Amino acid sequence: MPFARYTVPAALAVVLAASGCGLLPGGDDGGGTPKPSSAASAKPGDLTGGRHYRTGWYDVENNRIAWDVHRVERYPAYSVLYVDLYTFPGSGTYTFGSGGTDNADFSGFSLLDPVGGRYYSALREDDDNGKVFGSRAGSDTNDPFITEGVRHPLMLYFPALPAGTRQIDVLTPGTTGEMTGIPVLDGGKPRPVVPGQTRTDPKPGQAFFYPVTPPRGRIWSQSVDLHDYVEGPSRSTTSGGDEQKIGLRTDVLFAFDKANLSAKATAVLDAAVEETRKNADPSRPPVTITGFTDSKGSDAYNQKLSERRAAAVQKYVSAKLGSAYRYRATGKGEADPIAANTKKGGGDNPAGRARNRRVEISYKIKHRTPKVTTTSSAAPAPGTASAAAAFHNGDGPVIGTVTAHSGNLTGEGVRLSVHPFYRDGAYMVGVYTLRSFGGGLSDVGAASSAWWMSDGTIKAMRGADFGGITAVDPATKDRYYEVRAGDFVDGTAGFAEGAYQISLPEEKDTRIYVYYPAPPASTAKVDVDVAGDGTVRNVPVR
Repeated sequence: MPFARYTVPAALAVVLAASGCGLLPGGDDGGGTPKPSSAASAKPGDLTGGRHYRTGWYDVENNRIAWDVHRVERYPAYSVLYVDLYTFPGSGTYTFGSGGTDNADFSGFSLLDPVGGRYYSALREDDDNGKVFGSRAGSDTNDPFITEGVRHPLMLYFPALPAGTRQIDVLTPGTTGEMTGIPVLDGGKPRPVVPGQTRTDPKPGQAFFYPVTPPRGRIWSQSVDLHDYVEGPSRSTTSGGDEQKIGLRTDVLFAFDKANLSAKATAVLDAAVEETRKNADPSRPPVTITGFTDSKGSDAYNQKLSERRAAAVQKYVSAKLGSAYRYRATGKGEADPIAANTKKGGGDNPAGRARNRRVEISYKIKHRTPKVTTTSSAAPAPGTASAAAAFHNGDGPVIGTVTAHSGNLTGEGVRLSVHPFYRDGAYMVGVYTLRSFGGGLSDVGAASSAWWMSDGTIKAMRGADFGGITAVDPATKDRYYEVRAGDFVDGTAGFAEGAYQISLPEEKDTRIYVYYPAPPASTAKVDVDVAGDGTVRNVPVR
């Protein structure tokens, strides 16, 4: 994944001044028990730095915590996230282990821009394995700890956000999930940090400040584009950064083993032409048409067939779009498959081969957003972006459930409950809860590996956390896959609560979320397909 190292000038290696409970707006909540804040219903455009509150499980299953997120402040060299950490009665005082607290810091936090289509990791020392800058729960003189009933104000550092970004999504560690609608404020002149406190057994109702390490020296910084994938009966669309790719099924365009366009190709190609006309930037040529085949037949024959089919599509597209664009046609034969041509064990995989028989039209997108760090600038999925969501408070009723059993033990497994989805900029957020039953089950993977990608699915999405749970438009049959960070094949897992991070408490609900590309504004409901286990129909999209 792209990243940059740089050195922050000494004058910028300081941040907001604070003292006592004045570090975060709103001050103390009057006690050690977490409670919802009055700003939980903040609306888009609310830039007062209000509070956004959610509870969940963190680190181990018995430690119920609350994140109270306040704001992100933007400075020339970095941005600062302000958030309070609380624990619930009964959690006690405990030291960190795993679950988003690597290196005794709060490295499980990240930022997602749902309109600009960009993901930001926390700033780290020197490389991607270094400690994150900001609040650190451990030091040379005390163990990393969280104390029951005590407010722990945190400051965490991220790359500088673009000037036009007014709100952001904060992705939290543990199971509290996504915190949408967090305001982004201009911070002005940085001021010194609050000194960390030594371990003095803070009392319930008090605030305890961890040591804060501001960015200094060699700094690892990372921000990457988000990538979408939508697949329909006759075409697929891949969007990310400043590029879009339309993949057309050759089974629709051509007769078997032919390179002459079929009668039914016209409607599919005309729709692709209009989409290209709307979104392609003619000042950044070319519009590239690339042909692909499956693995049946010889390499030489497939190469020639892919070239002939690409040339036929280019001829049609260029006649419709005209001379304002430049074009390039090429063939890759059976190279670069997007799905497995064979199943595990060597059997034929017709569904995978059908995906690989395609012609792709790719181009640079108009209207790029400002460049952030070292990677290309991003644009939301064309035609689907809306306003960023307000803070999402309350997940609504259960629309339906799907149960996956653990092996042959029908009395053990995991139940997935589906809640209403909601729109957030260029994306749609799927909201789910998991509950284990029957005892002895530690994570969702023990119940159903089909919830990850398997043979016959697109290569780019294999290994995505919950990538096997897709949203389907019941009218168009378009299937929406999990949004990814970075390049599709080499990028990180998609944006969902990672299954590997979840140790499911017995008979307790565990909230997860998945970011999908947003369907058209006219789509009010989707079906949720849980690969291999069932479908929940008519899930509202708010």
